[in-house]
Amino acid sequence: MTISTDAVLQAALVSAATQNNPFLAHLQLASAAGASTLAGTELEPAANAVSRATNKFWSATPNGSSVARISFDLGAATSVSFVGIAAHNLADIGATVSLQYSSDGSTWNSAPAGSVTPSDNMAIGFRMVAVSARYFRVSVTNASGDVVIGVVLLSRELLIERTFYQGYPPPLTPTRVELLTSRTEGGHFLGTSAIERGSDVSPVISNLRPEFLRGATWLEFQRSFNRGESLFWAWRPTKYPGDLFYARRPAGAGALVPTNSGPRELMSVELQMELYHE
Repeated sequence: MTISTDAVLQAALVSAATQNNPFLAHLQLASAAGASTLAGTELEPAANAVSRATNKFWSATPNGSSVARISFDLGAATSVSFVGIAAHNLADIGATVSLQYSSDGSTWNSAPAGSVTPSDNMAIGFRMVAVSARYFRVSVTNASGDVVIGVVLLSRELLIERTFYQGYPPPLTPTRVELLTSRTEGGHFLGTSAIERGSDVSPVISNLRPEFLRGATWLEFQRSFNRGESLFWAWRPTKYPGDLFYARRPAGAGALVPTNSGPRELMSVELQMELYHE
């Protein structure tokens, strides 16, 4: 789990004292029709990476320079401030991943969020001052084997206006763990099997202004969340940049409904989410 943040954006967040405000990203600005393999030999179609599902993948064999790239034509110049990657094998193959953008699909510029060489196969996020471009690509270099990426989300982040801390149990390891155990008649322990199915969290964020929750950006997210569309979630991104997760509202959870919570018309929300672990 890694967040790579543009230095200019980080400085602005620190100046505004919002560097540890939670953020989420739920938009999918890329389309299946605009996704293609730009370098390497495609094994599974690039379109799979924009479906939001983690059981379908873009896969490619790197070229002779150990490079594979997936590109996205957004159809017109589009503002992007967050790119998330999930359900990948980049740590397994020792790869480095970076982000580029282009106005013409030919001349490419490095996105200001830098590059990541992940130590695990958990979510990766690039945060940056919004870049407006028609073409974006995810570049995987130094790959020692076939590249597999299930999710690439090109989005704009939603920075939540309040921090929170107390009562949030960070899922350092999966918390949905089903155990199958057995023992002898004499009470001796036999084998145990464990099935890990990700984690659950339900952060409560309080003291939100009604102007924030009634704004178009939040309402767009609320509709998306209630429909079960997946998102990237980070609860304290500068202090814990490793706590980035691919998430969604689980089946059976109630719809997201802000509630009036105190004086001055302030409101609170509870985000019931299930988190994807590799």
